Amino acid sequence: MRNTSRTAFTLIEVLVVTAIIALLVAILIPALSRARDQARLAVCGSNLRQIGAGVNLYGNTFGTIPHGPVVQGLAGILEPNDGTVSTSQIWTGPQEPVKSTMAMGLLLWKRSITPEVLYCPGDDSNDPVEELAKIRLQKMAPGFCSFLYRQLDETNGRGKIDNLGLNGVGRRATTLALDMNSLITVDPSYTRTNHKARRLNILIFDGSVRQANNTDNRFSIRDEDLARSTYRRKDILRQADRLY
Repeated sequence: MRNTSRTAFTLIEVLVVTAIIALLVAILIPALSRARDQARLAVCGSNLRQIGAGVNLYGNTFGTIPHGPVVQGLAGILEPNDGTVSTSQIWTGPQEPVKSTMAMGLLLWKRSITPEVLYCPGDDSNDPVEELAKIRLQKMAPGFCSFLYRQLDETNGRGKIDNLGLNGVGRRATTLALDMNSLITVDPSYTRTNHKARRLNILIFDGSVRQANNTDNRFSIRDEDLARSTYRRKDILRQADRLY
């Protein structure tokens, strides 16, 4: 008679195979996560390069980098800005002037870039969805992007793209924009980070982009900076200028 019995895996063999698969997954998942984070950092850098091209085109057309207009403060929630304060705000909303682009948002007005470019793929908040909607629908609410933009902060005030002058500590002002990282926890709406606040891209006046570590949060706004966030942003710009 033909022997029709079939061999099967023993319980020990199944357990060994399962353990090997689990080990491989444990090894591969962190590597895939790092690769994904690196890809987002690269796309973020590409977005900043497009922004740099837009700033240079704007500067060559108008003789100065995008800055302003003068906007009013909003009930102690939003600070007034005359174009000399670095900001991530790009849409005024209910501020005067009402429903207007501002700062880096002026590039949208000139159609030098698309709105999506103003948002980092590594943005850990819901801003790329919520903030884009404000601009597309012209909502009466302040709109923000993923990047801190210099405007005329810590410069000679003339806004020439090839000669921004010196910053407050006597170094050449070279940074145009960088990943915005706010670690303020007092109000959850103030918390905004890119790349988990560990790495960031910095846009230089010549259109190049440089990467930097942020593990020590030297490029982050922290809870202790809430009362002096304007000064802290100046310090962040100075730190970024040092890398040129």
